[in-house]
Amino acid sequence: MTGELSRSHAVFSDGKGNRKLELWGTKTSLGEKEGAQMEGTSAILYQEGKPALKIVAKNVRIEIDGRKPSRLTAQGSVSLETMGQLDARTIKCNNLVWLPKDNPLQGVLEGSGNVAFLSGADMELYGSRFTADSVLQKLKILP
Repeated sequence: MTGELSRSHAVFSDGKGNRKLELWGTKTSLGEKEGAQMEGTSAILYQEGKPALKIVAKNVRIEIDGRKPSRLTAQGSVSLETMGQLDARTIKCNNLVWLPKDNPLQGVLEGSGNVAFLSGADMELYGSRFTADSVLQKLKILP
């Protein structure tokens, strides 16, 4: 099926009623081979049914394999922010790729371009690239 929506909201679950990923878009194009392209969007990754990471970007594209997300790409003013954790962590970059696993929290985030990592009020790191787990607990900033 192909088509286009002017506003959209998609929820992916684990089949047991727990949310894994939620997406919002102002414009969504659906294609048979290319999955869905969402623009002007935000996404939330869930950990055990609770919001864990919010992603906001100018353009987000999600690829779907069967009924589950296989890749999420974000471009333009990308911001990632942890949710529900005591020490809030934020990463800003130009481009982001999220490769989920069967458990999205074991997935991998890879970002590039003007990377800035902020944790609390006293920690800032900068680089050109980063890799992290899906909830920013394990993070590597590269020059």
